[in-house]
Amino acid sequence: MNTFIPWAAKQGIKPITILGADKSFIFSKTKRYVDMTSGLVVVNLGHNNNYIKQAFTQQLDTGLGYVPSMFGNYHRDKLSSRLLDLTNKQGKVFYGLGGADVNENAMFMCLEYQSFKNQSKSKILTFGKSYHGGSSIISSLLGGDKRKMDKQLHFDLPNLIHVPNPSMNDNGKHSINTISKHINSGRVAGIMIEGSSGSAGCIQYPKGYLNKIQELCHQNDVTLIVDEVMSGWGRTGKMFGYNHSDIDPDIIVTAKGLTCGYSPLGAMIVDDKISQIYNDNTLNSGLTYYGHPVSCAVANNCLDLYLENDMEVVKYAYCLGDEIHTLANEIVDKYSCLVEYRGNKLLGCFEFKNDETIQKANILLLENGVFCYNRNKLLFIAPPINTEYKVIKDVFEIIDNVIEQVQE
Repeated sequence: MNTFIPWAAKQGIKPITILGADKSFIFSKTKRYVDMTSGLVVVNLGHNNNYIKQAFTQQLDTGLGYVPSMFGNYHRDKLSSRLLDLTNKQGKVFYGLGGADVNENAMFMCLEYQSFKNQSKSKILTFGKSYHGGSSIISSLLGGDKRKMDKQLHFDLPNLIHVPNPSMNDNGKHSINTISKHINSGRVAGIMIEGSSGSAGCIQYPKGYLNKIQELCHQNDVTLIVDEVMSGWGRTGKMFGYNHSDIDPDIIVTAKGLTCGYSPLGAMIVDDKISQIYNDNTLNSGLTYYGHPVSCAVANNCLDLYLENDMEVVKYAYCLGDEIHTLANEIVDKYSCLVEYRGNKLLGCFEFKNDETIQKANILLLENGVFCYNRNKLLFIAPPINTEYKVIKDVFEIIDNVIEQVQE
């Protein structure tokens, strides 16, 4: 094989070649799989959606396959207005190619905001167990993760501080106290958190926890950055994960479900108190394909579907998420090889007690036509948010049978 596969050794790897897809299914030459991870928590509205596909031809029929970023382009400007309206912001939107690079730009803008105010704040807080992307800089935010350790040798950033994730056992008290201690030092410029934890382990926020973080940020002029790359666009039964806590972040980062993976795009939605510093100062960031007109056209068609009929598909995801949690917890109660199932609606995971068992389970799931992404001892459940309930019920019967087979 002549292609590097991310996060995997090349020797001996033989990935299944996917040739097609439709709705909640992907197809190899010989087999159909239920895509229970939406690609990699990307294809929120399902595969082969005709309305989303129309965006490509409609934009390309204008003759504009690419527009340099110094020009306005219709779909980029329309998308910016819609994102600001959706998040009740008066600021501006910055575009990138995906979650990692817009998260890096969020860090950059947070630190530059403090420098323009002549502040000495230079630290960014993030959780010890978190994931904000895999590029060389942003992966330095990862705590206790091999994806960080390998790159840390070359790209470790001294201005990053890891703080404890919240625990349900103490209602997040230890985590909040640690964050407060760092913020009170006067050195913290911002804190980056996920709207709802994803591949770091679907770690849950205690009730009121994010509100306490926002209060600390407001009291100390600390920028609150919320990463909605995985948790956005109906994934948690709300448009964004942070909507469950009724907070108002200074910067919101989104990607993945923004275009449902049909075209690469990331967006950073910035509050006016930060964005206004660039009214008189140059924003020295950007790449050739930022704000690509085709990707923005795709995103606008995705937004049409999310917002259709008073966000019907998002409300459906909320109910489907409850059904999934019921089915998952019934399985957890039956098998001792499982620690628990946790998550937020359609962003969840089974935690296994050991690596060997989950590897066996994942192989059997593929053999039975179910694709679930797994990492370490976690088996993720994150299907397209419009997946039919019958499909979900059938899949959980397969998961039940598979775990019974691998049970020690």
